Amino acid sequence: GDDPEKDSSSEQAESYQDLTIPGSKDLSLDFGFIPQVKIGDFVWFDTNKDGIQDAGEPGISDVVLTVLGPDGKPAVDIWGNTIESVKTNSDGSYLFEHLPVLKDGEKYTVAIDRDATIKINDKFANYGPTTSNAGGRDVDSDEWKASSEGLTTAGDEDLTLDFGFITPEPVVDIEKFDENGNDADTADESVPLPDGSAK
Repeated sequence: GDDPEKDSSSEQAESYQDLTIPGSKDLSLDFGFIPQVKIGDFVWFDTNKDGIQDAGEPGISDVVLTVLGPDGKPAVDIWGNTIESVKTNSDGSYLFEHLPVLKDGEKYTVAIDRDATIKINDKFANYGPTTSNAGGRDVDSDEWKASSEGLTTAGDEDLTLDFGFITPEPVVDIEKFDENGNDADTADESVPLPDGSAK
């Protein structure tokens, strides 16, 4: 604001009163703070497919994530601005900061935007979620979206909203048909070969 007696300074403040006279004072150097919390923080490739973050397993970069507020709508920051999506860093980490403190029973929900991620990281199209909830919150994985816990006190953080991915095993489905195009999956439906065997 324009009133130094009532507004807040950010990080540092300068006196506007004449303090050259003994006994003079300036009581306008004020600082206001808004309670805030943060959430995150890791997307990784689960090399051994056990659903647990093991030492040496690499993070996945350029994964796009969004955050929803307790009302299910895009979350807003402590200044009332809609929070934009973020991308994971080169080490797979991400962070949503400057979030308002929650009331008991409320939560933030972080979700992976798969389509947006594939646009900037086409390899992601080949990945699928690893096993979810295989261990404690600090080391396991959630599937596509995760919900926060706590965050009811200024300075709280929930850095357990993590997502692990694997390369799914290929699935092969073999279908057999006779020479007329009919299903020939059973011995009764097999077609005799010249040597007497069946196919």
